[in-house]
Amino acid sequence: MALLIVVTSKREAQKAMQKAYKRDVTDLFLGKGARNVFLMKNNGHALLCAWNVKKRHSFYVDVYLAEELHEWQIPEPVRKGAEWKVEKKYGPYPVSKETLRKNSLASKEELEQIALDFSIK
Repeated sequence: MALLIVVTSKREAQKAMQKAYKRDVTDLFLGKGARNVFLMKNNGHALLCAWNVKKRHSFYVDVYLAEELHEWQIPEPVRKGAEWKVEKKYGPYPVSKETLRKNSLASKEELEQIALDFSIK
């Protein structure tokens, strides 16, 4: 399930979103991540509400679309590293090259090069 994340960086924009959150369209909100972060349902009415605030405070409001990641979207080196960590149950990700080689795991440097890109083209 995708959701909208609205981040405000100006007091007036935050107050506008807070008003909608508390009074106007409470059913469109899923919660708050922080004082200036609002989580909203992914539908046209919620987008209209968020975009209205963005148009009034264009430089101080950002609207993001976030979607849950599924296992098939996670790159193989990340999955293998996570499985190794779960199996081990404690400690940092392996730092010795021997452990990496023995378990066919990616190094921290290799993992840092991985980035997810689900942009629409």
